[in-house]
Amino acid sequence: MPSRYETTNVNVALQVLRAIVPSSQVQGDPISLRLALRVILTHITDSPALVEFWTIATNKHRLAHQACIQPYLAIVARLKQAGFAIDAENDLHSGR
Repeated sequence: MPSRYETTNVNVALQVLRAIVPSSQVQGDPISLRLALRVILTHITDSPALVEFWTIATNKHRLAHQACIQPYLAIVARLKQAGFAIDAENDLHSGR
C-alpha cells in the first residue's frame, strides 16, 4: 500500500497532467510535465501510456485526432491498480 506521502505526490503529478489534457499540448517549457511523469514512473514503470502522453503533449505537429485523454485515463487506472487513492478531481471517471 502506498504511503500518504507517495499518494500526495502522485495526485499532485496527476494535477499537472490533467491541466494538459484539455489542449493536449504543453505550453512553454515541458519541465513540469517531465517532473510529473517522473514521479508517476516510479510507481508504474512499464506503462506505455506515460510515453504516449509525453509524445502527444510535446509534439507540435501532432494529428488533430491525437489527444492526451486516453493515456491519462490509462495512467490513472494503472495507479489505482497499484493501490493509490486518486483524488476525485483527478479521476475523470468519478462522475465529476
